Amino acid sequence: MEDWLRQIGLGERVETFRAQGITLNEVRDLTDDDLRELGLTIGERIRFRRALVALDDRTLPTTPAEPALAETRAERRPLTVMFVDLVDSSAIAERLDAEDLLEVLRVYREACGEAIQRYGGHIARFVGDGILAYFCYPIANENDPERSVRAALEIVRNIEKAATLVGEPLRVRIGIATGQVVISDLFAGGGTDRQSVVGSTPNLAARLQGFAPPGGVVIASETHGRVASLFRCVNLGAREIRGFADTHTAWQVIDETHGRMAPGSAGTAAHLTPFFGREAELAGLATRWQFVCEGQGGSVSIIGEAGIGKSRLIEQFVSQNMTADAHVIRLTASALDQDSPLYPIEVYLRAVGDVSEWNA
Repeated sequence: MEDWLRQIGLGERVETFRAQGITLNEVRDLTDDDLRELGLTIGERIRFRRALVALDDRTLPTTPAEPALAETRAERRPLTVMFVDLVDSSAIAERLDAEDLLEVLRVYREACGEAIQRYGGHIARFVGDGILAYFCYPIANENDPERSVRAALEIVRNIEKAATLVGEPLRVRIGIATGQVVISDLFAGGGTDRQSVVGSTPNLAARLQGFAPPGGVVIASETHGRVASLFRCVNLGAREIRGFADTHTAWQVIDETHGRMAPGSAGTAAHLTPFFGREAELAGLATRWQFVCEGQGGSVSIIGEAGIGKSRLIEQFVSQNMTADAHVIRLTASALDQDSPLYPIEVYLRAVGDVSEWNA
């Protein structure tokens, strides 16, 4: 499998296929949805399909696959875990016929699955009426905590739109936690539990779900620290959680704050590292700003590789040149919104009249 992937130009995807336990015997059974879930781009999927047509059956392995034990590989990595629970599922099951209940669970799981996959998550397993999902495994993104919260809010919205066959809306509780885990295969009684997560993070997510109100999303402190600038959250205080020696602060996510920066806000400059150099860039920005102050207008694009300090340069310029009567509006684009043209501007214009929210 690994040699074949490298031959067709997909060598960078070897680890992804290996993490999913895919061998050369299974490649013909992979659907387009499977390839998208594996993270393959459109061009990579086209190359994969073409190579698959040319794949000679004689090259497929004829010997039995190695036992699962030989493929066990422990991996330590950060993980964001989401646990979704259907509210009043026992009461719903009491009122509905088994076939009607099956339809309710289908609607519930489809709504959750679509949102989780849309934001790059992976459904690990279904536990009764609960759903356990991972973000950052098997495919990692730099903003997985953000993706998990966005997926959770979308699940809440989609589920509330769905009605059970008895005319009542479905509601969910969602808990999210981020932390270090070890991922490996576990064995017991001759059976294999693939991609088992060992660590306290999944348990914390499941426990936090219990603190959420119906239709609510509760996140752990570490998750909150990574998404606090993107979502409006309410501190639920330190909670004693069964099975944990220390208390954990829980945060309830209310809504998105993306694009809702108040005019004149100083942003995050007070929390940034000291600024050195960049005199030429600052002088150029100051010159353009002087033209604006004289009524000439204009725009400036700052382009460069990630991590070289573009945002820090802007914050330094704002802190040095923006007076109290200047209106500073910060709009942030995200890869998650790439299919929504002008989305940051749309969100800002929708929120611009709600000054009370800024003052809060």
